[in-house]
Amino acid sequence: DSIPVDSLKSLVQNEGLDILGEISNQYGGIAPNDPRMLPYYALAEEMDVPILLHMGSGLPGTPLFLNPEYEVAHSNPLLLEKVLKKYPKMRISVAHYGEPFIDELIAMMYHYPQLYVDLGGIQWCYPSEYFYQSHLKKLVDAGFGKRIMFGSDMIIWPELIAESIAIINDADFLTYEQKSDIFYNNAARFLRLSKDWCKSYFFKQPINYIIMKNQFLRSITTVLTIAFATSCKQPVPEAKSGKEYSAQIQKIIEEKNEQIQGFYASGMIDSAATHFAGNSIQFMPNQP
Repeated sequence: DSIPVDSLKSLVQNEGLDILGEISNQYGGIAPNDPRMLPYYALAEEMDVPILLHMGSGLPGTPLFLNPEYEVAHSNPLLLEKVLKKYPKMRISVAHYGEPFIDELIAMMYHYPQLYVDLGGIQWCYPSEYFYQSHLKKLVDAGFGKRIMFGSDMIIWPELIAESIAIINDADFLTYEQKSDIFYNNAARFLRLSKDWCKSYFFKQPINYIIMKNQFLRSITTVLTIAFATSCKQPVPEAKSGKEYSAQIQKIIEEKNEQIQGFYASGMIDSAATHFAGNSIQFMPNQP
């Protein structure tokens, strides 16, 4: 929905609006560099309000059955280049990190240090190993671990928030510090919040505390194991990676899948969509 720039400015000045997002223009066929967006970018820079801009995948079949105006090409981070040149002081984060345009994103993050990204649930859209090697590790190896923020995109299946956290936590190529950056430190910097506050908020959520505590303990165990194996001149046991879904989470996901397929099978969508949903779309996260 559109809102006049003056009205938006009033919300920022008088109602405590602190962030503009998630701006989901991609679903309406509006590119990030569309001239209609320029007054909003100008306002964000003037008022120093950060922007969260959707640039990435939606559900499978989105442009066919849900949002016909949606275009994959609008995920390309290169579309932001003229915007970032025009508004160099604007704080902006790309929701869903411009997936699948990873190389383009790396080039943009290299040249424009004000550009941040969030993971936005893409970590459970693909098989874990593909997400790790082709997306997350590639961004971290390129040197941008300080500008990646966690996101779960869980507005439909909140039960998957814990799983979204676990996928990042189980990335054995990330250090504890790098995971902490992704979970809260980078967001604190981008939003100009206290790191201590963000960290305390994160660990107030019981599941987050348990996951990160287990990671810390695993790290200590790995160090001790390596030290012991080295002293005994024995091979170091291979570190375990990945996390199997619990029976409870599996059941919840299956129930949600049935609900989604029921939606496609309703009278609102034609038989082709029903067939597509029943035979092609797989909503099981991190499964081929």
